Amino acid sequence: MFGRLLVHGGQHVHAACQQSWGTYDSRVAASPEHRYLAGAVTEILSALADSRLYGYSEAERGRLDFSCILAETWKHLIAGQVLWKHEAFVDRDLRSLLATDEPRLAVYVARHTSKTQAVLREAVADYRKGPLAAAVPRLKVFWIAPDFDADDESSRSIVRDQLRADIANDVLLNVVLGRLNGSDARRLARGGSLPLLGLEVAALAMLATGEFISVKSLAQRLEVSASTTKLRLERLMGTRLLDEKGHTYTVTTAGRAMLRICAELFACDVTSAERLAVGAELSYILGLLEDQPVYEGRSDTARRPRRDIALRDLLWLLAGEASRRWGINWSDFRLAGGVRSGGSVLGFGRT
Repeated sequence: MFGRLLVHGGQHVHAACQQSWGTYDSRVAASPEHRYLAGAVTEILSALADSRLYGYSEAERGRLDFSCILAETWKHLIAGQVLWKHEAFVDRDLRSLLATDEPRLAVYVARHTSKTQAVLREAVADYRKGPLAAAVPRLKVFWIAPDFDADDESSRSIVRDQLRADIANDVLLNVVLGRLNGSDARRLARGGSLPLLGLEVAALAMLATGEFISVKSLAQRLEVSASTTKLRLERLMGTRLLDEKGHTYTVTTAGRAMLRICAELFACDVTSAERLAVGAELSYILGLLEDQPVYEGRSDTARRPRRDIALRDLLWLLAGEASRRWGINWSDFRLAGGVRSGGSVLGFGRT
């Protein structure tokens, strides 16, 4: 199993990570910055898997700088290269990332200099015109400040925080979790009557674990009218948590992510201060999902941000109501076994 990279304080790098670090060309010695960045990407993805929203496993690296598998209902292969010096390697790096028959997300971590940016822009433009054009949209570039010093603790901390935010947004939220966002999540609690709070979440859970027969049959399971059920299904489609294909409904990747978040929050203990005891990694991802402040008041008056209930508390409430009123068993939606699952696919909701 892939070792954990320790980057805080004065702690040393785990030996397993050191062994996994490499350089694209053995004739060129990898710099400390190159080695650090190659290990940091997979360490961040491994650590964020403790949110229990996806599984993490090591993948065959070959001549890549790093590679891993992120598994939700589908597997996502992540392949990456690091460019710190030697801009002449850009074309070769891109070919190693894009010229493959297996679908994978290509991650390129590069030093942000004007020369590197120009070389990379020209290379990508050429690839867009060639036989690998279809693979270019899978490329994600993460820029690193050119003055990054891997021997400086403060510099490492700043770069790691930047990489963590970039990876969580561009890889996890936009790909693995299906572009889930806090605004869509909050809409599930708006516009409905209090007695039916949690109905959309309950319907989503039922559709994820059972075959859709008809709106009428789903309404019977929910013990509401068919018209109410149809309205709530339309709301779920409006938030991109549900998709209608032909005469059936399927839960989207974002919908599955929403259900996993609800399941993890439902399993959280409530502290003596009546706060949810949410793990650090899940709390971090929920923080990224939070809405921007909503302002109310006329434009000619002082406007104040309206503080809604925290997103994690809202989803915990919806999950609780779905369990209490409609009998949703949230253990069905939790990641079975360890988060470092050897690349196995998580079971529910696969269509």
